[in-house]
Amino acid sequence: MAERQSLVIVPPPPARFTLTEWELNNRRRYRLADDQQQLAERLLAESDRVREVTEEVTKLNKTEVDKKLRERITDIEFLKEENERQKTECCLEEEALNTYKERLLDAIGSLKENALKLCNKCIILR
Repeated sequence: MAERQSLVIVPPPPARFTLTEWELNNRRRYRLADDQQQLAERLLAESDRVREVTEEVTKLNKTEVDKKLRERITDIEFLKEENERQKTECCLEEEALNTYKERLLDAIGSLKENALKLCNKCIILR
């Protein structure tokens, strides 16, 4: 009899979910999955829109910057040509001034010589 008392019949564990609970849980999970899918689709659509807007803005900015760079290059080329022209004019002016300087120095030298001769004549005549 002692052996009989040690054998106890254990009932099977209760079902974790009832059929109704299982069905409700599945519907809830499907709804959540659909909501997440819709959210993901909206997120992808918004990402595509933002990408397109960014692409347009980038193209506009690139066009504007390219135009400004072309204008700046044209301005720099014009300024370079002006500087070259002014440099040439300055070189010519410097050569002319050096020529005038040499003439003036020659004239001063000639005046000194002539003045010295005249002064000597004056001294001799007195």
